[in-house]
Amino acid sequence: MKALLIFLILLSSGCSHLKNPDLWSTADKVLLGTAMTFKTLDYLQTKEFNDDDNYYETNRYLGRHPSDNEIDLYFGITALGQVVVAHFLPSTLRKMWLGGWVIVSADTVIDNHSIGIRIRF
Repeated sequence: MKALLIFLILLSSGCSHLKNPDLWSTADKVLLGTAMTFKTLDYLQTKEFNDDDNYYETNRYLGRHPSDNEIDLYFGITALGQVVVAHFLPSTLRKMWLGGWVIVSADTVIDNHSIGIRIRF
């Protein structure tokens, strides 16, 4: 949420690179797709274990046992925020921003999997 607030402040300050974002490279698009894939997997894992009393959420913004609506809202807002911020960053920072989200989300999905949280289809 802090990143989104910083982005809005920069946007309103008239920074020229925010008004005229760099074009997205293939690498940018692949990083975005990868970040959103891991975010989706994290979302599905969170929805899967939310009704199980053996597990609890460790994300401080969601609380230990969030409602389905809170999960949907959190993941929707954070996904949108990640894309909006990425769009307005210059190319080099965009890659770092999206790469960071790939690492964070992949780590979360791997941790969830290691404690037994699976996604059932």
